[in-house]
Amino acid sequence: AGMWLRLLAGLADLAIQAALAAGATWAWFARRPPELPPRYWNQLDYLVDLVNTRPDLFVPPLAAFVAVHVAWQTAFCATLGNAPVARALGMRVVDGRGRTIGPVRAFLRTVLGVPLAAAAFAGPLWALVSPRRRMLHDILCGCHVLRGGVPAPDAPEDAPPAGDGEPAWEAGPRR
Repeated sequence: AGMWLRLLAGLADLAIQAALAAGATWAWFARRPPELPPRYWNQLDYLVDLVNTRPDLFVPPLAAFVAVHVAWQTAFCATLGNAPVARALGMRVVDGRGRTIGPVRAFLRTVLGVPLAAAAFAGPLWALVSPRRRMLHDILCGCHVLRGGVPAPDAPEDAPPAGDGEPAWEAGPRR
């Protein structure tokens, strides 16, 4: 699948996940309201002071977002083949043989994707230099994101791929 289409689908899925995490954070802080220091006129300085002096205010939202993201991606990739927005756009995550990835590989792919995206978007930016436009977490997990048809899932595992011996998705990005 194309990098820009994957980016669009990923951002849309992240917006849904962020809304779910915001709801969980709101419920968390509704039960345990934080005591905030008095505010002052410069809101940016106030925010920086809160980050430096009260990290406990930012850990629950971050933990909620990571938990929602990992659960969302793992559940949908293992069952539907990709997250809902990406699936609606016709993209599927498959392994090297064209089969849907299982829950273990989906979990590993998601867990690797979080720090690789948090580290200056190293994972997604890898797609810019990869000849097949694959993100780093997909390469490390042996996954391929395809758009359109996928080879028949009922083919035996040891059957050779059709054609010249190389699966169609190994040939490069779809144009």
